[in-house]
Amino acid sequence: MTSTSGTEFLVWLLIAAALIAMLAKRPRIPYTVTLVLGGLLLGVIQLPILSPLQPGQRPDWLTPDVILILFLPALVFEGSVKLDVRELLRNSVPLLLLVNAGVLLASLVTGYLVHWLIGLPVLIALLSVPDRMT
Repeated sequence: MTSTSGTEFLVWLLIAAALIAMLAKRPRIPYTVTLVLGGLLLGVIQLPILSPLQPGQRPDWLTPDVILILFLPALVFEGSVKLDVRELLRNSVPLLLLVNAGVLLASLVTGYLVHWLIGLPVLIALLSVPDRMT
C-alpha cells in the first residue's frame, strides 16, 4: 500500500468518526457505543465509496496491536473524562460487587466451555490464557 492510500485511509476513518459523532448526539447514545455500532455497520455494508475501508484495501500497519495501543486508550480517556466521579463513588459498592462477580462468572463460564469444547482438564482450562489464535 502506498503512502497516499494510507493517508486516504486515515482521512476516511476521520470522516467516518466525525459523522458517527454527529449521529451520536441526536439519540444521546454514548460516543464509544456509537463508534462500535458504526464500525460494525461499515464492516457489513459494501458501498463503492467505502472501498478504502474494505479489508483488502487496509494499510499493512493497521494491526490489532496498533488499534489496542493507539485507538483504545483515546476511547477510554474520552469515556473517563465524561465520568461523574460523585456518581461513581456513590455507587461504588454495587459496582465492585458486580465487577468481581462478573469476572468470576466469565472466567468460570469460559473455563468450562474450553473444557467441554477442547477437552482440556478443568484446572488447566480455568488457568490457561491463549496468546493468540493463529
